Amino acid sequence: MKISSSFIKFLVWLLPVLNVLAFVYIQPMVVPYYGFKVPYNYLYLALVFGSPFWFIIPSIVVMLPLVFWSGVKPYKEQLRLWSIRLFVLVNLLVLLLNTLMVYSKALLNHEPFPKVLYGSISVKAWDCSDLHTGNFKTAYQYIYRDSSFQTEVSLNGKDTTQFSITWLSKNEYRLINLDQARIIHDTIDITITHNTPKFYEGFVRVGKYAVYARVNKVSDIK
Repeated sequence: MKISSSFIKFLVWLLPVLNVLAFVYIQPMVVPYYGFKVPYNYLYLALVFGSPFWFIIPSIVVMLPLVFWSGVKPYKEQLRLWSIRLFVLVNLLVLLLNTLMVYSKALLNHEPFPKVLYGSISVKAWDCSDLHTGNFKTAYQYIYRDSSFQTEVSLNGKDTTQFSITWLSKNEYRLINLDQARIIHDTIDITITHNTPKFYEGFVRVGKYAVYARVNKVSDIK
């Protein structure tokens, strides 16, 4: 069965709009988004919520070499035709996925993008006195900490960030970025939930939400 060009044009606008509406309901926001500064938070929104329309760009990129490889002319018309078809197909697949997530959230009460509220953290470490100074390591950086400052150095040694550190309680501390501007807010709160001889773990405040973090203790950093 041949699908009319007018119907295809209708789908070109209908499917992205339906996907955007689904995104508005689902709220596909990763937790780090809530820590982004302006304009990075707006850029994230534009990329995520506008993605059903942005799909046209990769559709053209994918089809461009295939159209020339096929040898069917005119190339411009073939590129337009197949790019639109791919665009519609991708939006259909995304709409199917969004439909499942909308069903899950609306009828099963299951949040597709679950988040932990920072204020809801109830388990906290009792003794964190050994964390006030020392050397530490994460999956991304080395940490040098004294009573007033914390210096973070990337594992490749190329990036260094300086923070002031203030202990808000026996199991929560605050870092304030003193160096270069970053895409996230300069003030970072961390609540420690467990402190062991080899590592400590807890949650980093991102807006009103929290992200899990684990920091290893090291005796010396070379």
